[in-house]
Amino acid sequence: MRPVWAFLSLLLFMTVPAQARLGEKIKSFNQRHRADLHLKEVIIKQETKYYEYSVLIDPSLLSVAPGFACGLTATVKHGVITGESMIVRFGEQPLKANDLAISYGLSFVNDALDRKPSVLDEENDRKVFQKAIFQAMTTLPQELRFVGCKGKIVFSRSADNNLLIAAVPEPNI
Repeated sequence: MRPVWAFLSLLLFMTVPAQARLGEKIKSFNQRHRADLHLKEVIIKQETKYYEYSVLIDPSLLSVAPGFACGLTATVKHGVITGESMIVRFGEQPLKANDLAISYGLSFVNDALDRKPSVLDEENDRKVFQKAIFQAMTTLPQELRFVGCKGKIVFSRSADNNLLIAAVPEPNI
C-alpha cells in the first residue's frame, strides 16, 4: 500500500489545484484557477454570492477510483471570499477513493487557511484527516483547528453520503 500511496501523493502534488484563501478577492481566485476549476453557477442571495465550481481531476486518477469527484463553493461578500466548502463524492470504489479524498481535502484546507505544513507534518496531517473523514462518514461531524490559523475545518456527511469539508473563519472576539 505504501508504494501506491507514494505514487498517488506525487501525482496529486503535481495535479491538485490550490483552492481559494479565506479573505482572497474572488477575481484573483478566478484568474489563478482558470485551468483547475470549472465555474458551474453563481447564486446571489442579498449581499452574498455563492460561486459553485467543479474541480477538474486528472483522468489518470479517475482510473484508480471511477466516479470520484469534487465540487467547491466559495462564499463571497463584497468581492472577498468569506467561507468555502468542498464536497467529495467517493464514487464506485470508496476505499480506493479515500486516498484521493485525503489529498484533495488537505490541499483544500492548506490553501483555504493559507497553511504551509512542513514535510514532517504532512504524514501526521494525512492520519488526522483519515480519522476525521472516517468519523464524519460513520458517526458525527468533526472539527479541526491548526495552530496559527484563523479558521476551523468542519467535516460532515451529506444526506446523500458525500463528504463535506468546510473552511470557516473563526469569529472575531
